[in-house]
Amino acid sequence: SRNGGRYVGLYVIMDRDKILRLIHYNRNKELDGAQEEWRDEEKVESNYKSGRKNGVQKIWKNGVLISQEYYSFGLKSGTHSAWYNNGVLKYSHNFINNKPEGLIVGWFINGQMQYRRKFVKNQLVEDVKWDENGNIRYIFDSWK
Repeated sequence: SRNGGRYVGLYVIMDRDKILRLIHYNRNKELDGAQEEWRDEEKVESNYKSGRKNGVQKIWKNGVLISQEYYSFGLKSGTHSAWYNNGVLKYSHNFINNKPEGLIVGWFINGQMQYRRKFVKNQLVEDVKWDENGNIRYIFDSWK
C-alpha cells in the first residue's frame, strides 16, 4: 500500500526480470526489517529498525561471505569482519557505540598479520604493523 507517496511494507525494485532490491518500509516511511540488494556478483543482506541499521549486515560475493557487520540502532556494535576471496580473514574490528574497543586486527591476503591495534575507552593504547613477510614495521605502546 502507499502512504504519502511511498510504499508501506515490501517494495521490490527490478530491472527487466532481475530483482535488484527488496525493501521494507514501516508506517513512518522508514526502512524497517530485512532488506536485500543485489549488485553485480554481490548480495547485501541488512536489517533496519525505524530507518537505522540494526542487527547483522552481510555481504556475499559469488555466494561466498566476504563481510559481516553488526549495528545497534545505526551505530557500529560488536565485531565487524571481512574476508578475502580466498577465504583468508582480512580484518576483525570490535566496536561499542560506533567507537573502536578492544582488538582491531588485519591480515594480508597471504594470512600474515598486517596490523594489531588495541583500544581502551576509545583511546589507542597499542599499535603494531607488519609487512607481508612478517617483519615488524611500526610499534606504538602508550603503556610505556
